[in-house]
Amino acid sequence: MPGVDFAILCQSAAESQPNMISLLNGPIDTIKTVKIPFQVPLTLAVRFLWSLRELGREHRGEIFFQDEDGNQLLKMDFRTTPNRPPDAIKGWRVGSNLIIGFALEIKKPGIFSFEILIDDKEVKSLPLRVKKAK
Repeated sequence: MPGVDFAILCQSAAESQPNMISLLNGPIDTIKTVKIPFQVPLTLAVRFLWSLRELGREHRGEIFFQDEDGNQLLKMDFRTTPNRPPDAIKGWRVGSNLIIGFALEIKKPGIFSFEILIDDKEVKSLPLRVKKAK
């Protein structure tokens, strides 16, 4: 099963070189706002780690954004086929990046989370708190 080296919620991200991610204004784990409901553009940057046997075949991924009661507010599907680099060695996990930008609509303050699944198995949960600013 793939691992997750990191998953970061930020304002923006880009793959700057192969297997390197440049982040802008992150990590974000709390949003304070005066106006609720509101919409905010965000980016999720994830670095997966794959064993050699997981390389070269397609994997199906899902990202769920949910509230503290488990109600699904957003779902993003993706597919990835991590490639085996020519210098791959036994026991070394190979990294691949996923960068997804989206507009998140928040209708109430509370505790939320992003649940990241690969091939129907949860590999990471990323919390997000939304507070009303005073």
